[in-house]
Amino acid sequence: VALVMLVLLTLIGISATETSRIDIQIAGNEMVYKENFYQAEAAVMQAIQAMENADLEASTPTWVATDLDAISDDEIRDATNWNTGTGFPNGTIPGTAAVPSSMMVSVFQGIETGGSLDMGRSRIYAYRVFGRSNTKNGQVIILAGYRKPF
Repeated sequence: VALVMLVLLTLIGISATETSRIDIQIAGNEMVYKENFYQAEAAVMQAIQAMENADLEASTPTWVATDLDAISDDEIRDATNWNTGTGFPNGTIPGTAAVPSSMMVSVFQGIETGGSLDMGRSRIYAYRVFGRSNTKNGQVIILAGYRKPF
């Protein structure tokens, strides 16, 4: 009876240890995801703030893609397009602090649906802003919409 009880207690101990190990891995993965999420979000917010400060009416910055058809959702997911100098415009925005391990790209979509076409009023221009972070074997891509009248 004592040996059977020892075997049962050993199995319970091994099971508890395995459950704890899995819970620690889950917590670690959640930490990596949150770190990537917040870095990608910071990249998006940095790009939006730079667009807010820029005079988009006078000239489109080089880091804003103007050809909406040239960038598909598959290309956004493809990590090779995010390398500096290849694919679509991305990377650090001039005059802003870099977000570590993050990249951003903004895509001009055109005049917002329902925006004024009246010559005396501002038109509302729509942009899609993507942020990407890829650290510690995790990846997050965030999409935010941005509208600016001019």
